[in-house]
Formats: sequence, structure tokens, C-alpha cells
Amino acid sequence: MKATVCLAISMLYVSLLTAGQVNEDSKVTSQETFFAKEMASDFLWVGHYFKKSELCTSPSDGIDCFEQFADDLKIGKQHLGYLVKLHSTQANQSVCSFEFYMIPKDGQLIHNTQFGPVFLQKNADSLEISSKGIDPTALGLGVCGAHADIDGLKFPLSSKSKASFE
Repeated sequence: MKATVCLAISMLYVSLLTAGQVNEDSKVTSQETFFAKEMASDFLWVGHYFKKSELCTSPSDGIDCFEQFADDLKIGKQHLGYLVKLHSTQANQSVCSFEFYMIPKDGQLIHNTQFGPVFLQKNADSLEISSKGIDPTALGLGVCGAHADIDGLKFPLSSKSKASFE
């Protein structure tokens, strides 16, 4: 009788261990899938994007100054997210400039602020910054001059530099 009970308990224990092993294997597979997707998304985001300051105007006469200034967007991998640096010269040579830590979520990068989220997303052949109504000037987010805005800024994917992010 004792041998039968011991055998039954041993079989139960082995089946529990096997079930646990399957769960552990599933966790490993899920982690591998997560990191494979994360690595694939790194290919898209990480880089230095550069273009002429299309929105730039002179403060003295309002004439275009896009030939004299350049906008740049730098994205580097940092921990589980990305360090995103922006510099853009716009109307009256007002500048937008920020350095945000952004996290990937639903195919875009997000930085939450006390005023709301700032998004970086891929739209067709460009990366676009969206602040969805957040005031980026000194009265709000504080990253832009009085005549500048981050909402809708686009950087063509083709402008991605081969140089590494610093």
C-alpha cells in the first residue's frame, strides 16, 4: 500500500514538474519573441535624421531662412526605451529643442508629461512628432520659442544618417 501511495505521489510530482517546465519554456519563448520584436523596432527608430529647417523665417523681415538652418532628430537606444533629441529652427528663428526619454508602445514612442503625451510615430515615409494640443512654449511644455511648435514636425526616413547616435 505504501509503495502504491509513494508511486502515485511521485507520478503527481513529476506531472507537476513537467507542467512547470512547459510554462517555463513558454516564458522563454515569449521573452525571445519580445526581444526579437524589440530588436526589429530598434532598426526603425535608432538613428540621426537631418533636414533643412523648412519652417524657418527671419525675425527682421519674415523671409525664408531654411537654407541657413537645419533641423535634426537623434534617437538612441537607452535601457528599455529611447533617448530622443530634437532641434528645430522655425518662424522668427524661434527654436524647439528637447531631450526626452521615450518608451515604445503600440508601434510608436511616447513621452508622458504633466500636460499630456508627446508621440513619435512612423507615417508612410517619415517620422512625425505629435503633441496633440500640448502648448510647447514657455507657458506649457517649455521646449519651444513663442513662434515654434513640435506638433506635426516630420523627418523623412530617407534623411537617416549612416553615422551612429552620440
